[in-house]
Amino acid sequence: MRVYLDQNKWIELSRSRKGGSTDDLADLWRLATAGVERGLVSFPLSAVHYYETTKRRDQQSRWELAATMAELSRLHTIAGSNTLVPLEVDAAVANLVGGAPPPIQAFGVGAAHALGAASDTFTGLFSLKELRAAGVPDDMLDVVHRGLVDTVEFAVLALTEFSPNARAIIAQTRTQMAAVNRKFADGQRSFAKGLAQHRLTHRRDEGLTRFDFADILPLFTRACAERGVLPDPEQFKNIEIVERVLRDIPSKWIVREMRRVRHRNPQQPWTDSDLNDVNALSGAVVYCDVVVTERQWARHLNHEGLAKLHGSTVLYDLRQLPELLVAHSTV
Repeated sequence: MRVYLDQNKWIELSRSRKGGSTDDLADLWRLATAGVERGLVSFPLSAVHYYETTKRRDQQSRWELAATMAELSRLHTIAGSNTLVPLEVDAAVANLVGGAPPPIQAFGVGAAHALGAASDTFTGLFSLKELRAAGVPDDMLDVVHRGLVDTVEFAVLALTEFSPNARAIIAQTRTQMAAVNRKFADGQRSFAKGLAQHRLTHRRDEGLTRFDFADILPLFTRACAERGVLPDPEQFKNIEIVERVLRDIPSKWIVREMRRVRHRNPQQPWTDSDLNDVNALSGAVVYCDVVVTERQWARHLNHEGLAKLHGSTVLYDLRQLPELLVAHSTV
């Protein structure tokens, strides 16, 4: 069972791990760790977890939170939208024109998988050849290499000085994500302002659909070309066709729906961190069995039927999780 926890839920769990929380969360920690030990449950981390954790200025609290995440997640990770959306687009085109859709490997291990980086981005910082040259006996190479890789993975999550190279990579990624977040928030504010100025609020949903379709259109066109099919641009003037295509790209459709429910409430301003919520939850709801997030998103995802659509359970309170863990362990 894959369980995705929002960053604030990890913070709650971290307090219980240190014994600074209520008994029910302490019980949850024991249940969760037991389930992980038995291979019954996995708590994957996303790129957003890396980003948000490395933003914490206090080193001690950052290390404590990273230790909680590393212990419970075992550094299992879920791919980000930069990985999932192209695969989903390819699968959608395969379904349209006929053919085998590509496998979508949403889950993996390590920061590179979460960040959509080359698989050896961090593990390649130590090569077996270099370790052998340093005098490590052949029969110990794998053990030493695995230990060093684990250290680097923790360094990436906690942004420590253990590996300057890893620190530089994650710091660069964090800067890039911050810039994308600002651009997203600015775009949402501009979209809402434009609707109001031109009195087009009644066409908000169509505008959102076309916006998100335009975002994936290059991927869609390329996937069609690879299968020897050229899409007819005239078709895409029909909003029903555009919406049908977008619905076949599950995590992108959830992005559209999450933006739609937020734009219904113009009194709630968009912030730079909203893209983190939208991107992380869009993949988690599609590919995880359970998602524990903040109350407003849980309400929207359940009310709009998005959780049910993908067979996931979306909660807002960690105290609701033990019952699911116990039920799963007895199946």
